[in-house]
Amino acid sequence: MNNKSKLREWFSIVVIAILLSILVRTFLFEIYVVEGISMVPTLNDKERIIVTKTHNTISDYNRGDIIVIDFSKDYGKDIVKRIIAVAGDTIEICEGKVVVNGNNIAEDYLNQLTEGRYELTTVPAGAVFVMGDNRSHSLDSRDTRIGFITETQIKGKAVWAIWPPRSWHSLKN
Repeated sequence: MNNKSKLREWFSIVVIAILLSILVRTFLFEIYVVEGISMVPTLNDKERIIVTKTHNTISDYNRGDIIVIDFSKDYGKDIVKRIIAVAGDTIEICEGKVVVNGNNIAEDYLNQLTEGRYELTTVPAGAVFVMGDNRSHSLDSRDTRIGFITETQIKGKAVWAIWPPRSWHSLKN
């Protein structure tokens, strides 16, 4: 094999690798960096998470899923939150409890009660209600600047925390 054909072969390999990585990142999964403390204790600032992009509609998401939301236009970054209620659910926050469809939800991932009050509301079609796990330090659906999250705002579902290595853990419900 001459140098020209070796060079052509290496060039082809590099081009194929780049195309495959673009396809994987665009359609399958991506690694995101958590910014801030709104998801503590589940996720810490600067942790890396793997986010799947294979969910195509709002109905592919469930209560308890951790998602990445596109807020680059409003806040210059993506945010990570947990889905608390889905379309058609009623949600209310009172006396430190989050009530979905008339039932207090079990939130074993919390370190504190949920402060404040949120009047009984129904999540509209095509939307979800999200909150951070660190409720006293989370800008989320309780705030009118965030509100309900629509399908077009969701970038994907977080499935694994992978960095730093000592904190690898699954994020599935």
